[in-house]
Amino acid sequence: MAPSTRPATNRRRLFLGLAVAGCGGLALAAAWQEGTKPYIYKGFKPDPSLELSWQVAIVLRKTPDAIRCGGAVIASRWVLTAAHCFDGIDASDVRVIANTRNLNDPARTVRRVNELETYYHQGLEYSASSRRFDAALLKLDQPIAAKPLELASAAEASLDAVGAKAQVFGWGITESGVFSTDLLAANVTIHPGATCQASGPGIPPLADTLMICAGGNVEDACSGDSGGPLVAELGGRQFVIGIVSRGVDCAKHQGAGIYTRVRALSTWISTMRAKHADPGEIEQR
Repeated sequence: MAPSTRPATNRRRLFLGLAVAGCGGLALAAAWQEGTKPYIYKGFKPDPSLELSWQVAIVLRKTPDAIRCGGAVIASRWVLTAAHCFDGIDASDVRVIANTRNLNDPARTVRRVNELETYYHQGLEYSASSRRFDAALLKLDQPIAAKPLELASAAEASLDAVGAKAQVFGWGITESGVFSTDLLAANVTIHPGATCQASGPGIPPLADTLMICAGGNVEDACSGDSGGPLVAELGGRQFVIGIVSRGVDCAKHQGAGIYTRVRALSTWISTMRAKHADPGEIEQR
């Protein structure tokens, strides 16, 4: 299923523009927009013992060595990511790379996408101009052997409250301008929405019930890899609390970036999973 068609003037341009490098490697040419920087700034390699099997990379069929966005496994056949990654893209053109922290790993898992849904629920839909509801769901052709991230709900409201701590993950360009084939992480703190709005021209007012403003002082995520998860822990459980939507200048305003708030998506996610359930299907978590 293809995402809904929108006028060219509303097309989403905060993509990670990429080119294939030699020797099977990856090279990235960032598409800058209004001072945005699509990379993990001063990121670090996560501890090998940390559970990250839910992290995926999203590529296109014709350019399988060029990462487009990140995403998170939320059930064995479902990936949560950002809507702006799929302007004009059909589900049949999308591939999901999983079960690896290094994109050059020959043992990585690759899955096709059967369904692609950008946010549309009860008359509300993703807005390219404001980035409200910047969320998409991918249903895969086969399950991924991963421990899914749990979706933050009202019971976990403290995880995305101002002052809370979280981590963001991605494979984007580093602060040195070099694309990382290794998965990187950054520690961030949740800020008031006004922090992101003040970060530069072209950033609209944030709808705080729908968006999260987060950033760090040294290790920052300007936007990470678009679509990647903002993750927090509670009681030894990992929750996805946000989706990377857009970034602002890492060198200013505490390196704040804007994320779609996952708690605002729960009804839509449940509706889409029910809509695309196979006959007799029981989701394996």
